[in-house]
Amino acid sequence: MVNNEAVYPGEGGPIEAPLIESGSVYLDYGENSFGLTFTAIEYATNLKKKIQYKLDGRDDFWRESLSGQPISFVKVPPGNYRLLYKTPVQNSNQWIEKSISIQIAKPWWKTGWAYATYALVFLIGLYFFDKYQNERIRQRKRNLAKERELEQARKIKKTYDDLEVK
Repeated sequence: MVNNEAVYPGEGGPIEAPLIESGSVYLDYGENSFGLTFTAIEYATNLKKKIQYKLDGRDDFWRESLSGQPISFVKVPPGNYRLLYKTPVQNSNQWIEKSISIQIAKPWWKTGWAYATYALVFLIGLYFFDKYQNERIRQRKRNLAKERELEQARKIKKTYDDLEVK
């Protein structure tokens, strides 16, 4: 089950082939709540077998369930995990252990391409900000040069006017 919907093996889905064959599941970012049901059959008794499991990379300890009971994981963060599960061998202290690889994809805004786009947008923004600032500085220098020319022209005119009066 993924996000409370039954999922069956097939192309284009999170499970390409039966888990017993593929041993792996790929989930999109929004499919981070999922559940499984394990069935351990023991023909000698009608009792349900114990199953222990843990999501390696998230759980630090083994959890216990009975065969046929669903187990679920909610809001698992993106990453690569291994679901380890084991069941005891009849009339012994040994366990049979198997695993399923589970990969939950990062959201698109946390991928390498997204970070590259963010960097590119930042650099383009920085370029245009620098261009804008340089244009402001050039305009200020032009205005100061014009004011100096006008001031010099006024001084020359005043000197000329003073000479004419004498």
